[in-house]
Amino acid sequence: MQQWRLLLTRTAPDCQLQADQLTARGYFALALPLIETQPLPETSEQRGLLLDFDRYNTIIVISKTAAKLMLERLDYYWPQLPLQQTWFTVGQTTAEILTATGLTAYYPLIGDNSEALWKFAKFQQQLASPNCRILITKGQGGRTWLTEQLQLAGIACDTIDLYKRHSTIYSEQTIWQTIQNNQINAIVISSAQSLHNLASLMPQHWQQLTQLTFWVPSERLVKQAQLLGIKQIVNCQNASLNALIERLNSHPSL
Repeated sequence: MQQWRLLLTRTAPDCQLQADQLTARGYFALALPLIETQPLPETSEQRGLLLDFDRYNTIIVISKTAAKLMLERLDYYWPQLPLQQTWFTVGQTTAEILTATGLTAYYPLIGDNSEALWKFAKFQQQLASPNCRILITKGQGGRTWLTEQLQLAGIACDTIDLYKRHSTIYSEQTIWQTIQNNQINAIVISSAQSLHNLASLMPQHWQQLTQLTFWVPSERLVKQAQLLGIKQIVNCQNASLNALIERLNSHPSL
C-alpha cells in the first residue's frame, strides 16, 4: 500500500510548523504556503473602536493571525483588559492563543467555521444577553456571513480588519516538480483562497492534480473542490492538526 505523502498549503509560518509536527509523527509532509498575510496599518476609525473597547461585551476572533494582532493592539491601549467580556473563536487553535494570555475563549467543538459558531449554544446564549454588543476581529476581505447574520438579528456589531491576505506566486513548473519529485499524493487545503490560487497557478497540470486526494476543513470547501473537478476529497471537519491526524488515521493509505 502507498502511504500518504502530503503537500501542505496553509499560511507561513504555520505551514512549516504543521509539516514539522506531522513529520515528527511519522508522516511525510511538505510545506508549500499558498497564502501570505500582511498586517494592516491602524486607521483612525479602528483606533476609536479600540479606545472604546470596554463598550463591547462579546469579542469574536476569526483566525490565529487576528488573535495575535488583536492582542498586540490591546496590549498598547488596554494593559488591563476590561472585565466581563466574553471571547469566542471559530476554532480551538485560535482559542489557544487567547487562553495562553489568561483569557477564557469559547469555541464550537464540532466544526471550524462561522456556521458552527452561530449554532454553538454558548454563543446563542450570549446573543440573547441584554445589550449584547459585538466586536469581530478578522482579515480584510474574509467571509461576511457571520456579520450578516448578526445584522439580520438586529444585534449591534462592529468589525476590525487587522490584516490582509494575498496569494503566494510560484511558477507552474516549480509546483509540478515539487509534487513529482516528492511523490505527493495528497494536498491539504485550509481555505477557499488557497484552493483557487492553486488552480489558477496550475492550468496545464490541473487535470492531473484533480486525481490526487484533497483534504479540506469543511463541507463548504468540499463543494468548491468538487466544482473544480476534484474527485477524491476528505472532509476533516475543521482545520486543526488533530482533525487532520484523525482523518489520516481513519484513511491510512491508498
